[in-house]
Amino acid sequence: MSASECPAVSVVVPVYNVEQYLVECLDSLLAQTMEDWEAICIDDGSQDGSGAILDEYAARDLRFRVVHKENGGVSQARNLAISMARAPFLCMVDSDDWIDPAMIETLYGAMLRDEVDMVVCGLWEHDEDSGAVLERPPLRHGKTDEGVQPVNASMIESMSRYSWDKMLKTSIVRETGLAYAEDIPFSEDHLFIQLYLLYCRKVSVLSRSLYHYRRRHSSATLRFVRGEAPAHYYECAVFALLRVLDELPEGMPGKERRMWCTALFAQNFHQIYLVKHVLKGKNHPESARINRAVRRAFWVLFRKTPKTAVFRIMWCDAVRLLRRICGRG
Repeated sequence: MSASECPAVSVVVPVYNVEQYLVECLDSLLAQTMEDWEAICIDDGSQDGSGAILDEYAARDLRFRVVHKENGGVSQARNLAISMARAPFLCMVDSDDWIDPAMIETLYGAMLRDEVDMVVCGLWEHDEDSGAVLERPPLRHGKTDEGVQPVNASMIESMSRYSWDKMLKTSIVRETGLAYAEDIPFSEDHLFIQLYLLYCRKVSVLSRSLYHYRRRHSSATLRFVRGEAPAHYYECAVFALLRVLDELPEGMPGKERRMWCTALFAQNFHQIYLVKHVLKGKNHPESARINRAVRRAFWVLFRKTPKTAVFRIMWCDAVRLLRRICGRG
């Protein structure tokens, strides 16, 4: 199929050594019920057959735009693809995952219908080892809100940290100079989405699960959860959101600034609990370094957050923990 001069949606696909999964990913794009898209596939220095697969699809369908480059990491690959995007809307798809045939059309339709700055949907998580499949809602911490939602503390705190279950506006990314942080190896998605929310007014939340995430045994996320990741991964998990504080506009009203500090504290408190939990009993060789990072991140946000909000958040997290221990949540 020929490529449109100005497609409706640009799909960003960073690719690195995923030849065994890549065909399924690219075929899921070809199966889309909406045809007006382009896929910008960045081969980030793959050493396997991924590059050849991309070239084959680009030769078959001009909607696939392929760039081969030296390895620079997923953030660099995404930033390059975004700079090449011709469409007013963006979607991110990881090359070892795949999407529902109706995903692009559904998210695009919600963007236009609801006149929002972001659309987020649910996802299916496929465990590569066990074969188990879990459905994950679009919002975290048990939030079930659906439809058009304002960007407030609850939305900021509960927004999923992934890039690939969302549709974004290209204009917001470019006009604000947003980019994926290329200097951190972990939590770059979380940071990017939080910074994007700074410039959003409304978000459309869809309960329908349209993205298929492959949970791979060798992934950075699972190494993190198993307590096997390098120390700087855990430092990124608790420090990344502190960068958002530096991006809060100088003229932001005090009430809105307090809202952001409260939401960021809530997320970081959860991240700190997660880091402490996954490292408990693991004897990580750099546990002292990680603990110093945890304490520093906590106190930076603690000083900037209204204390009534701090203690409310800590109480709510304690209640969540007790419910989990008792098997009620």
